[in-house]
Amino acid sequence: MRLSLQPLLLLGLSSLGAAVFQDEVGHIDFHHALVGVPQVETTLFHRPRKQDKASLLYTLSDVGVVGAVNPSNGALVWRQQISDDISNGGGFLRAAEGEHWVAAAHGARVQAWDALTGRNVWHNEFKGEVKDLEILELTESSRKDVLVLFEEDGSTVLRRIHGTLGQVVWEFREVAKNIPLQVSTDISKIYVVSLHGSPSSYSLKVTALDTVSGTRVDDLSIGTKGDVHGPKDVMFVGANSAAPILAWTDAGLSKLKVNVLGSKTTQELKLPAEAVSV
Repeated sequence: MRLSLQPLLLLGLSSLGAAVFQDEVGHIDFHHALVGVPQVETTLFHRPRKQDKASLLYTLSDVGVVGAVNPSNGALVWRQQISDDISNGGGFLRAAEGEHWVAAAHGARVQAWDALTGRNVWHNEFKGEVKDLEILELTESSRKDVLVLFEEDGSTVLRRIHGTLGQVVWEFREVAKNIPLQVSTDISKIYVVSLHGSPSSYSLKVTALDTVSGTRVDDLSIGTKGDVHGPKDVMFVGANSAAPILAWTDAGLSKLKVNVLGSKTTQELKLPAEAVSV
């Protein structure tokens, strides 16, 4: 007896076709856990727990993904998207030594993530744009807090945020039309560095704040007007250290000027003649 293969073939095709339903169109059953291209300034090692001996590698990528990677084998531990509209980098990522969280910021958002699991610890969104994010390591209590510097409608705003709860501890607001650059700390004060003046004659302004209350302690004008033309002309070393440093060059690139934040004196170092042609 001859067996016709055509009915069997049709039956097989119908069973394969039945595996695809209309409501499954566009559904993704799996994906590759991609992070993006790590940014040098937002990539760091951190121990997710005090008792852990090993550290994980954390990064905020060029597409706005915060991720934790096992440095021993490259496996992704967790990842989170901090913003939906990042395609060209930017943002900030900081870790507090001895704490179980890492803090990230981009645009108007500031968030903290559990360093081991990637779960959101707290989330805040303010007006304006984040210009810097740092950890306040030395506080009146044993916890570590987050310092976030914003530019809001031409004003400079610094907020101290409770590291584990996400509440605003205090807020400092400067209504002068300055350009906020960075927030730094030493063992006793917080420093807000900004550009003061106009693009053709900027000077550097340093505002010292009390760590407990956020009140203004001192205002210092650093440098000569005209040396600095924009944020990229200013360099920072040791944002959170015993002696954070502010550095820039004069207009002719003949001198490197260095100021230890909190001091009124500026040291000048002569640059080699080759620096002018670079």
